[in-house]
Amino acid sequence: MYWIKNRSNILYRYKHWYPVILVSVGLISALLCSAIFIPTISYKDGEIFEIKKGQSFADTTRLLLDKGIIRRPYAFVLYSLLSGEYHFKAGYYKIPDITSISGLVNLFYSGLSNDVRITIFEGGNVNDLEKWFVRAGLAKEGDFVKFGAYNYEGYLFPDTYRFSAGTPIGVMLTSMHAQYNQEIMDNLPNTVLNRETIIIASMLEKEVRKPDMALVAGIIYRRLKLGMKLQLDATVAYGVCRVRFLNGENCETSKIPVGRYLDFPSAYNTYYSKGLPPGPISNPGIVAIKAALNPVASDYLYYLTAPDGRTIFSRTGAEHEAARIRYLSHK
Repeated sequence: MYWIKNRSNILYRYKHWYPVILVSVGLISALLCSAIFIPTISYKDGEIFEIKKGQSFADTTRLLLDKGIIRRPYAFVLYSLLSGEYHFKAGYYKIPDITSISGLVNLFYSGLSNDVRITIFEGGNVNDLEKWFVRAGLAKEGDFVKFGAYNYEGYLFPDTYRFSAGTPIGVMLTSMHAQYNQEIMDNLPNTVLNRETIIIASMLEKEVRKPDMALVAGIIYRRLKLGMKLQLDATVAYGVCRVRFLNGENCETSKIPVGRYLDFPSAYNTYYSKGLPPGPISNPGIVAIKAALNPVASDYLYYLTAPDGRTIFSRTGAEHEAARIRYLSHK
């Protein structure tokens, strides 16, 4: 009873502070509401903000502040914590021209609602990638050539990605290249890859199925050592399509009648030029890269792919010609 009575006396004694406290609370609430709900975002139209996989809430807040997207980090942090919406999802976000702290937090928390999912298949080349990106609404025809995407050929990792519409071509290519570097670190630690390895892996990806890649890699190295032309069909088609693609034409390597272009004058055409092509002809996956790093030695010098997908190996030109007649004469 004494405590209750004493507490009442204390409250009575400081009752003249009630208006000040109420006004202060009201002002703080108003300021907080204005910071959270009134548009306070500064962002250039069309730019993209990325939240990486595993990126912490603190790092995201710091990046938003560094880029000038938010001006009141305390409001951003407070709203995120009070709303419980601080577990942001990775992705590329196009920030609305006019938004608020609450709108920004809700966007990151809901995550990826405006992103486009796109899969880059093993063995896809730059021609293929542009076609897939155009179909997904992430690029326009000619965008990849204008940006110089061929400089990335061989180093864009086949995987499923999510990008927001309007993401610059350079940002998407850089992300796929970063994924390539990460996959190499994860799957081939302490391995230094030279360009020759990636070129061979890119040819394996287009030429044969995975179980036969290491054996075919051995054939490629053996032919190079003997000074023989590689004579790989996939390089013929790539050389033709590369020229057409750079000239602004659509081209699919799978639709090139290889037999008609064996003499096509291209450094990529291994029927026409000796040695390896000057660069990769596709974007290989880890299996193909491992096969190029670990070729299986044999006495084979030739191979072909039968209609049922099997790889038929031969030791001599005569054996190879007989295999061609047996398996491919009807084609």
